[in-house]
Amino acid sequence: FLIRKITGRSATAIVVSSLWAVHPVLTEAVSWVSNQSSLIFFSFFILSVLALLKYKENRSKKIFLWSSYLFFAFSLLSKETTLGGIFVIGVIFLFYFKNYFKEFTPFVLVGAAYLFIRYQILGSLGDHALRGSFLENLALAPAIFLKYLALSVWPFNLMLDYSNYPLPSGFLDARVIFGILFFGIFGLLIWRASKKSALFFSFGLVWFASFLLPVLQIIPFQDIIGERFLYAPIMGFFLSAVAGFEYVTNRLNLKLKFYLNFIGLILIMVIFSFFLFLTFNRNNNWLNSENLWLSVLRLDAENERALQNISAYYLEKRN
Repeated sequence: FLIRKITGRSATAIVVSSLWAVHPVLTEAVSWVSNQSSLIFFSFFILSVLALLKYKENRSKKIFLWSSYLFFAFSLLSKETTLGGIFVIGVIFLFYFKNYFKEFTPFVLVGAAYLFIRYQILGSLGDHALRGSFLENLALAPAIFLKYLALSVWPFNLMLDYSNYPLPSGFLDARVIFGILFFGIFGLLIWRASKKSALFFSFGLVWFASFLLPVLQIIPFQDIIGERFLYAPIMGFFLSAVAGFEYVTNRLNLKLKFYLNFIGLILIMVIFSFFLFLTFNRNNNWLNSENLWLSVLRLDAENERALQNISAYYLEKRN
């Protein structure tokens, strides 16, 4: 409903939602019961944006605007990843609203109030998981961005625990360099797409990057990488991919457009089937503790968390 509301295209909404629904990297967010917060916060955020777009259609009905503020607050109280959504809502105001600052400001104030209260209660914004100096921790952000981008495109070798992820050696580390490069490409594409009226492509990239910002370790926290953190961003990734494809085909002649659309349809079906197969296999890893932790050890034989948990599982089974 949200993608159809934004783009006005049912076909785009079906393709984007279908690819998002079966992407194997999202298995963790759905199958891990303790991670319900990802599903809840994203549901509230979708409701917030839908209410905002409903208000756009009828500016006299302030109830939709206030509902949007309320749903955003609920989303933020469910998971602080919602903070990235402030940029998404900001882009919506830029695209659709004239009174930008007046009605957008409460979203920023809610986010600021949340950060202030969190700091007052916990005494910090992160959880004291600073890895090295501030600059070393900052160098980690582009490397993690590159990893999330890779997981979005190539969802193989998935595992629950990335605690042994090798930290960058510095800003000259290849992952840091390529991470900064891709982040710069994202910024350039967003700017160029907005100039070329490819708004949905630009919006999807903003969506992807914005929801990743809170989990790039700029404010440090314990889990260095979590596949569940892609639950919200990857929707924007697919929106930009589909919108970009449509933008290119719409500028071709009818014959080329027909052939390219046909190839695109076949490609989507292949990717969908491939994702479905990988997700089915990934769900098998979540059937029980043994499958889950053995799946980690197959990729990282020295993972301490996996070794502890598989040991506890076998001891409980008297094995």
